[in-house]
Amino acid sequence: MDDMTLRVTPRSSAGGALELVVEGYLDDEGGATLIRETATARATDHRKVTIDFGAVTLFTCSGVRRLIAILDELTQSGCRVDLRAVHHPLQRILDLAA
Repeated sequence: MDDMTLRVTPRSSAGGALELVVEGYLDDEGGATLIRETATARATDHRKVTIDFGAVTLFTCSGVRRLIAILDELTQSGCRVDLRAVHHPLQRILDLAA
């Protein structure tokens, strides 16, 4: 991915969960994109959401703030959220925010 955008590819898993594959830059704009895509999970009543961060190449503080807000919102709406392939620096920030 050459540009500074974030792409989110939604997929349904065999167990009925929604999987979001995130690719690119998780900045403020990318966080807004992720918010729009996670709204799909709430609109379609998915109770389990998996977010794969393996292809995230950069994140900023504003993107992480949006991500934390998304995780809180999904959890409060009754979703079980699993994060996959979170790079170590991002995982450290998420651990500190928990």
